[in-house]
Amino acid sequence: MPDNLFEKKFKKVKVTTPEREETIKLEKPFVASINRQKLSRFMLKNAKKSGVEISFGKTVTDVGNDHVIANKKKIYFDKLIGADGSSSIVRRNLNLPSKIGMAF
Repeated sequence: MPDNLFEKKFKKVKVTTPEREETIKLEKPFVASINRQKLSRFMLKNAKKSGVEISFGKTVTDVGNDHVIANKKKIYFDKLIGADGSSSIVRRNLNLPSKIGMAF
């Protein structure tokens, strides 16, 4: 990932759980903040360069092994990236386990 996408880098983070709180410090930055719009533009540009076909504004209602149903139409794929958030229909339909975490 190009360095210019990072807004700020951190050498120290505080991790808090209901049971305890820890501060982790390292010599070099190991966590960074990023502007979501800049990241999205970067990813879209590189995906298009690779020949990926991207479709916006469609609601996926079902996922099969080689297709999705979106807006009542079957769309076939070779590879599917499930980047549809924490309640991922892709993950649920492929019976992939959910690993939930949260950071602020």
